Amino acid sequence: MISGMDVFVVGVPALVGMFWVRAIADSVARQEPDRDGAEYIYLRGTLQRLLRVVGVAIGLSTLSTGTLQQALVQNSGGSRAFPSELVLLWGAGATVLVMLAYVPAYLSVRGLGHGLIGRSLPMPALGSSAWFDWDAKRKSLSAFLQLDQNLFDRLQSGIFILAPLLSPAVSVAIPQ
Repeated sequence: MISGMDVFVVGVPALVGMFWVRAIADSVARQEPDRDGAEYIYLRGTLQRLLRVVGVAIGLSTLSTGTLQQALVQNSGGSRAFPSELVLLWGAGATVLVMLAYVPAYLSVRGLGHGLIGRSLPMPALGSSAWFDWDAKRKSLSAFLQLDQNLFDRLQSGIFILAPLLSPAVSVAIPQ
């Protein structure tokens, strides 16, 4: 079955990659601070690429499962053996699995970035004249490292992982 193949060949390695990104981010955060800037940028980009890869795998898997469901329904004359809700359940389950891998990795990489800012730009005394200069530098570095984007913003760049849920949901909602 194509849906099972793309999940195991592409999706599972991408999910494992997300767990590795988390482990590496946690490890780098505990190590020497002089190399964590380049590591942060690499890990952030890798995590987003893995999200896109697994999103494509889920999309193709859900599409092929929906196609299989439609073919079985048309050939057997009924949808009792393979209801369309199972396609929606397949896509939803895969999306939940992706979130279980992505969110902890995202939070670890984000923590690495915040640690980088904290070590690079230590906060001066609150009333000092250097505080406003520090705040401008911190905001600039935070924008460069894309730390001003929250989890929802990052997921929007990989929004197509939610797209597989839309087509089965529409097919379930529209009566045959």
